[in-house]
Formats: sequence, structure tokens, C-alpha cells
Amino acid sequence: MNLELGRRNECTFNRTYLWHSLITSKLVGLLLQPWVTQWLGTTEYGRLDVLITLITCLSLIVTFGIPDALCRFAHDSAIKRNELLSGALGVLLLICGGSSLLFITNITTIQDWLPGSPPLFSLYCLVVNLCLNAVCTVPLTKLRLAHKPKQFVTALLLFSFSQAILIVLLAPRYGINGIMAAGLLANLFNLSTYPLIYLALALSFKTPNTLWTSNHPCRTIGFYDIRH
Repeated sequence: MNLELGRRNECTFNRTYLWHSLITSKLVGLLLQPWVTQWLGTTEYGRLDVLITLITCLSLIVTFGIPDALCRFAHDSAIKRNELLSGALGVLLLICGGSSLLFITNITTIQDWLPGSPPLFSLYCLVVNLCLNAVCTVPLTKLRLAHKPKQFVTALLLFSFSQAILIVLLAPRYGINGIMAAGLLANLFNLSTYPLIYLALALSFKTPNTLWTSNHPCRTIGFYDIRH
């Protein structure tokens, strides 16, 4: 009875902790909004909004529903979790590499096509940010599956606050390029906090022939998530 009550209390604490931390990370961006608007002006802020919309849409394509689908497969006792996560990381790296190459080779066309024609530097930062965001979803998913809410929340808050500080330092001088560079540097910092997780996943990685066999979950993981 005491054990069950302890688990319920721990679950309630974790949910409350996660809820408050997610609200805090969102509030950081919300509090910066008036200053960002003042630093950028109407035209630059419109370009920033275009870039945010673009990266939000592209991230849905690049991640391919893999993080959510991982949570469904990870509790299958017949599947080794580290092997599943390392396979997903390999798939994401493959998608990011192909998408980045396609984007960069047509970057001037994309710049002309986008409303306001955002600066090329911002578009290059967008590509890198897109890939880093996708790659970071795997260690974050690993922390969720390992029931480590404190580490998961710490990673989110470190990213939010580091990005906010960099925006305050760079945006007044460099405008939209400074904001995109701040996101890139914050993502690199976020990526550097998971070296042990990436090492474990690299050691668990299977060869391409094994990874793409018909019974390996990473072959159908994205399609499974879309169908369901």
C-alpha cells in the first residue's frame, strides 16, 4: 500500500514538475516578444515569422513522426531499446542529410520564393537548426523513456534560457541574423549535453543491412505513426 502510494506521489510530482517547467520555457519566449519586435521592426519581424513558419512545417517532414512512434515501440519486450533508438538516429541523420543537400542547392530559389526574401545567412542557419532539432529529439526521447523527468526538463530549460540570453546579446546588433544564429548556438550547446547518450547509441548501431531488414521497427516506424 505504501509502495503504491509512493509511486502515485512520485508520478504526481513528475507531472507537476514537467508542467511548470514547460510553462516556464514558453514564458521565456513570450517575455522576449516586445523587445524582439522593437529590435527588428515591422519588416524584419515579418521575415522572422516566415522563417519560424517554414522551420515548423519542415520539422514535421524531417522528424517523420519518429519521436512519437519510438514511444510506442520502445515498450515492446522483443525490441532492444538502445538498438531502436540508434536506428532511429541513423534514419534521422539520413533524412537530415538529404533534406539539407536539397535545400542548400536550391537556397537562392527558396529565398526568392519566400515572402520578404529572408537573408541567406538566416536560411543557412535555418537548415542547420532544423537538423540539430531533429537529432536532439532522440536523446530527449531516451530520457522520457527512461523516466528521467528532471534531466528532460533540465535539457529543455537550458536550451530555452541559453537561446534567450544569446538573442538578447545578438538581436539588437544583428537583427534577424542574430536571432537565427542564437538558435543555432543554443542547439549546439544542447547537443553537447548528450555525449554519453550518443556514444551508447553509436555502440548499439546496426549495420545498414541489419537496420533495413523487414522486421526492424525503424523501417516502418514513421509510416506506423502516420497510419495511427
